[in-house]
Amino acid sequence: MMAAVVARTLRWQRVGAAVAVSGSALVVWPADGDIFALPKATWIVLGALVCLAVGAGRAVRERQVVVPTAPTVIAAAAFVVALGVTTLTSTTPMQSFVGQYSQYSGFAVYTASVVLFLTVVRAHDERTLPDLVLAVVGVAVLVTAYGFLQWAGADPVHWDNNNQLVSTLGNSNFLAGWIGIAFPLCLGTALAPSLPTGWRAVGGLTALAIVPLAIGTDAFQGPATVGVAGVVFLLLVFATGAIRLPAALRGRRGAAVAVVLVLLAAPVAAKVLGSGIDQGLLERRHFWHVAVEVFEEHPVLGTGPDTFHNQFLSRRPAAHAAISSSKNAGAAHDVPLDLLAGGGVLVGGAYLAFVGLVGWRLVVAIRRRTAPPWLVAGVGAAWVAYQTQSLVSIDKPPLSVLHWALAGAVVVLSGPVPTRTWSLPGRPERRHSQAPVSTIVAIAVVTVLALVAGWFTTRPFRADLAAIDGRRDIQRKQGDSAEADLDRARRLAPWESTYTYDQVRLYSLANVATKAMAAAVAGARLEPGDSSYALVAANVADASGNHAEARKWFDKALRRDPFGLTLLLDAATSAAKAGEASRAGRLIDRALAVSRNRLDVWLRVGDAWQVLGDDARARSGYGEVLKLDPVNVAAKKGLAKLDR
Repeated sequence: MMAAVVARTLRWQRVGAAVAVSGSALVVWPADGDIFALPKATWIVLGALVCLAVGAGRAVRERQVVVPTAPTVIAAAAFVVALGVTTLTSTTPMQSFVGQYSQYSGFAVYTASVVLFLTVVRAHDERTLPDLVLAVVGVAVLVTAYGFLQWAGADPVHWDNNNQLVSTLGNSNFLAGWIGIAFPLCLGTALAPSLPTGWRAVGGLTALAIVPLAIGTDAFQGPATVGVAGVVFLLLVFATGAIRLPAALRGRRGAAVAVVLVLLAAPVAAKVLGSGIDQGLLERRHFWHVAVEVFEEHPVLGTGPDTFHNQFLSRRPAAHAAISSSKNAGAAHDVPLDLLAGGGVLVGGAYLAFVGLVGWRLVVAIRRRTAPPWLVAGVGAAWVAYQTQSLVSIDKPPLSVLHWALAGAVVVLSGPVPTRTWSLPGRPERRHSQAPVSTIVAIAVVTVLALVAGWFTTRPFRADLAAIDGRRDIQRKQGDSAEADLDRARRLAPWESTYTYDQVRLYSLANVATKAMAAAVAGARLEPGDSSYALVAANVADASGNHAEARKWFDKALRRDPFGLTLLLDAATSAAKAGEASRAGRLIDRALAVSRNRLDVWLRVGDAWQVLGDDARARSGYGEVLKLDPVNVAAKKGLAKLDR
């Protein structure tokens, strides 16, 4: 009976982990809110809670706890502990715990990912791992098919994606990264002699479809991830003995052929990736520089998980602010760097140690040659593919959880995982089929705790649903209902500044200046390093004619973002309306020192000088606009207004 209970609960955990990991790529919520990241993060945490609850129930039933003790497991546990410490010391602890809006790379999702890693290590072996791989491949079919549907212009859902290919991942970069990781799993499935023919055909066709889709995303990490994954998969196929190299290609001859192939492929890769790399690195080089700077300033504990957006603007160079459409960095766009900046050497060191240990277990799995070669090649190449794209991307929930699950699969493939067993009080020598009352009560307690934790886990999602209702009420001009919905959103997620902006919009439309200002100030306090909420407060004060309050908040915003062009020009316009000519002039000069080549900047400069009554400088500003765009309507209207 004891063995049956263990076997059954391990099977439940395998199913739970597969659903949590693969399903996270699909979960979306079509509405005017965080429709991609938040549902996925909630799904992952709930999946991890289910696996934990099943494990706890098994421990209660069997009066025994079995814990894997491999070095990789210890490194993963150290990573979670380090995350906990740095979350407590964070500049914004609750945001570090939950994760920032639309990203969710905080303590909760990372801890859930580690729980699922441990679940894979504990519940799987070489015989059951194909089920996990097939779950991911099955989802890859849906993700890829939906991507092609969008490419064909036949998407039935109207996402706000600017006609980009995003599938169910919400962003072309994240789609490219995810399908790049799934690519070698599809290849491995196609080559697996033990799998049904149908699955092999599905894997092969999906792998073929991923290649053009990755290129079609226009995200440079797509072709790069697919390319690296394909090469590593091929190498692992040979290294594991799945396919034997011809004698003529072994040794020095094989190395020479490989060098020639690389040289021939290099121009093609440069052609495919060239412009994408230039565009991709345009902002990323500034993100990386600031991440290093933050780490140097906070080397031990960092500033807190998922807090990079509150550190970037005050440190970014003017060159970044000058880039058209540049914005605050949600993350460093390099996972190791982001963890070092947010968690210092405590978190970053534990993570790098974990990655290194998993890499070593992959080498061990290759050398053992006991696991199915297609499985080792597919899982190993997918794990390497994640590492590749993680160097230029953000650890979004579906990418993060897939990485940790793949790491668990690598550990399983590397051989038997050592465990330590603890017997709990009350464990009898023989187990009867009927559980005692104390066990039933304990399992009931575990179930209740899991349900309570699950309900708490859904708070951010329920807050977003309330905010969505509030935004719809604003559109319908139902002010009282909107106010109630947004108040509910803030009660559920008091750490989240996004909903304060919704309140500002509501109260501004209703001309309730005091409430609008209070909401703006609340948002600015929740985001101590993000200038956007201080700018909202400044603009609210300016709109109400309180120029002294506006100036105070503009100055606060400028301390957070000294080179922000929109901020500088808004402050200049506000000063112009207040008749502060010298302040307006200084702010305009600062804006032009950041960029003199942007049409939008010169247009705002012309408008500001016009407000100040300096017609000559206003004409000069509009003239610069027309040099860049001779048919610009706004500049012509500005000049016409001066002529009247």
